[in-house]
Amino acid sequence: MLNITKIPEYTEDEETFIKETLLPQIKTGNDPWDDQKQATKDLKGKIQKFLENEQEGRCAFCEMALARKGKHIEHFVARHIINEYAFEPMNLFLSCPSCNSRAIKNDKGIIVEPGNSKVYEMNVFLVVHPYLHNPDDHIIYTDERRVIFKESACTPLGLNTISVFKWNEKDAIKDRAEAYISRKYAKEVQDLVIEASLYPTQNHLNP
Repeated sequence: MLNITKIPEYTEDEETFIKETLLPQIKTGNDPWDDQKQATKDLKGKIQKFLENEQEGRCAFCEMALARKGKHIEHFVARHIINEYAFEPMNLFLSCPSCNSRAIKNDKGIIVEPGNSKVYEMNVFLVVHPYLHNPDDHIIYTDERRVIFKESACTPLGLNTISVFKWNEKDAIKDRAEAYISRKYAKEVQDLVIEASLYPTQNHLNP
């Protein structure tokens, strides 16, 4: 799981739009996230672009490359649980389809319900939160490859996170192994490009 330190920031006009136009839709039984106004689409596009940069193209939860599996703007606390957090910056991450699946996370619940719909940080989370927690304090691996968990060193919060996301299943372990290989070779290629750029050209060798 990524340790995310920055969240999307809204302009004053965007905050007013969310407060006065989008969130009041909850009272009429509508989901503000599904609003089809162009301003809403633009806002969601801005959020996605920010998260793509902040998460470096990886799923906030399993850390797999989003380009490989697709991507979704994930509501950490599901909208059907607390719709008031539809546009809460601390509640939004990019995730792959697997980690965004309701069957894996949302229906099991990740907070002590009914939850606090006014102050986000006052919710009691049952799994590691990429922004409010440092995942590396709770989810411990056997080595730097970050493939196999050292469950005896994980906290109860970390163990519950592994269980909720089903990260000990065979496919998930395979995905983490592939992600490690991808990161390793990407770093090697990057180092090679840098080395090549510093290498003297033929003209420099033979003036």
